Amino acid sequence: MKKVKRTIFIVIIMTFLAGAAFSTFKYLNIEIFKSGGSGGSVMEEKSADPDSKQTYENNVFGFSFRYPLGFKIIEIPEDLGTTILAEKSGTRESFQIFISEFDEPGPITGERIKKDLPDIVMENPLEILIGEGKTIRALIFFMEDAALGKTREVWFVWPDDPSVAGNYLYQITTYPEMDNLIGPILDTLKF
Repeated sequence: MKKVKRTIFIVIIMTFLAGAAFSTFKYLNIEIFKSGGSGGSVMEEKSADPDSKQTYENNVFGFSFRYPLGFKIIEIPEDLGTTILAEKSGTRESFQIFISEFDEPGPITGERIKKDLPDIVMENPLEILIGEGKTIRALIFFMEDAALGKTREVWFVWPDDPSVAGNYLYQITTYPEMDNLIGPILDTLKF
């Protein structure tokens, strides 16, 4: 249990850092290119053909989702997980997904988060079903982030039951006014 508390705490810190990176990339318009070499992180930019339907596929975690035309998706491997940033240039239309290992069965609940992070303030937490076929149990809520201000959060554990390969905590963050963006994207999520 101590390990889980530490993991959740580290995930929150990493979410904050990812939010700060997200803000930096968004507002300073920093370009990230795939780089090689040893000892450093590899950041890969993926940009789909704007004239075609766009589907993001992640072979490491085994999921995909469809997203609107004109978005750029950037993967950032980190020590404690992976951040996936999606943004539409010149707009606030954006979201990020932070994925980290999780060693408990799902679903994630407000009570479970409060158990490890008693100071977290979750506004209007609600358990919902997302994904293609509405088979993924998720928690949706608003939260205050030091770097981004008020955010819309969607958290879930996949798979619910840890298997030989384990399961992961997915933390999706966007601006509160982006419900009409993130809802339809999450409806296409499939594992």
